[in-house]
Amino acid sequence: MTIIFLTRFSIPVAEHSNYIPFESARSRQHQDYLNILYSYSRLEKKMSIFTELCVPSVINQTSTNWKWHIFTSPLLPSNFLNKLETCLGEQLNKSIYLHFVDDMNDFLSLSNRILEKCPKPYISCRLDDDDGIHETFVEKMERYTSLEDGDIISFT
Repeated sequence: MTIIFLTRFSIPVAEHSNYIPFESARSRQHQDYLNILYSYSRLEKKMSIFTELCVPSVINQTSTNWKWHIFTSPLLPSNFLNKLETCLGEQLNKSIYLHFVDDMNDFLSLSNRILEKCPKPYISCRLDDDDGIHETFVEKMERYTSLEDGDIISFT
């Protein structure tokens, strides 16, 4: 059983999308929204949390039965792309995979294609770029190998 983490890192909403989940995209002109999304101060904050909380919480799991797919945009400034690749270190292209998507629709499509190709059984888990998980998270998820396809695991 493999745990598949899916993380979005600063992926924009398409300009003419029917689905606009973020207030910052709904309430502004598209270019203004992109300027905020890719602003230096925002990305510095996001990168700091990602590097100091999210990445170590995945890499330091007590079980190694995980794969991590991180999705970002080609619009991500190159200095932040370099920081992203650096913080993922030796795991990049071994247990951690970086994908480029144009927008949220592209993210949904590619993440579905990735999951369709994953050997079963697996558990997929959305992990936000500002989240951290307990070091035994994967180990605890491995207890659910007998679940049927489509079952949902939720901890309250």
